[in-house]
Amino acid sequence: MFNFKLLFILLFINSYQVSAVAITGNTTGAFLITKNSSTGVTESESASFEWGNGSSVFDGQSSLEVIGVKGLSINNAQPFKVAELTYTNTNITSSSAFSSTFANVDLAMSLNFDSSNSTGTYQFKSAIDIVETDNSLPDSADSVSVILDNTNPFLSIDGQDYIFELLGFSNGSPGFNHVFVQPEKSSSSVDLYAQITAVPLPPAALLFLTSLSGLFISANRRKKG
Repeated sequence: MFNFKLLFILLFINSYQVSAVAITGNTTGAFLITKNSSTGVTESESASFEWGNGSSVFDGQSSLEVIGVKGLSINNAQPFKVAELTYTNTNITSSSAFSSTFANVDLAMSLNFDSSNSTGTYQFKSAIDIVETDNSLPDSADSVSVILDNTNPFLSIDGQDYIFELLGFSNGSPGFNHVFVQPEKSSSSVDLYAQITAVPLPPAALLFLTSLSGLFISANRRKKG
């Protein structure tokens, strides 16, 4: 007698393994900047930007920079570094703070992937918010946060559907956070992480299971007959 249950298990495992493709590639990023201006709103795109007037002649401008990642090797449901952000926090006047200078700043990233059978690009955007504290306070550290603006988290590679998720910043401590803190008069870098997770049952596999269930029903009916 043909073992339908064994066939079901073997084919299902095989179809899932085939769909879990190895993903390699790189990321690129830039800030989409909308600036407040007395002459109107201006827009620009750059990998780094500066703002602020120093509180003294010794203080420069604050700045934020993004660097993409080359030579990515992404595993299913495993965190991977998508970018590196460097924030330089200087002592600037409150009238030239981030919130006073910019109407809006977004981080636009592209995940450029390739696999054995296909290449492509997945793009996502995150709002950047910088909270600058009063420099006269004992604790005057600033904070930088990212908010994922992603209306379509799905991407497809080699016929397999994945869900993209921005995890947040990692500074060496366990877990991820959507905010990182930068002390006054200092500069440091922090890594931004994401992950992609394979959708357990792609449409082809679901159709396969539906068809196979019909075989089970037919086999059971023949037994009872």
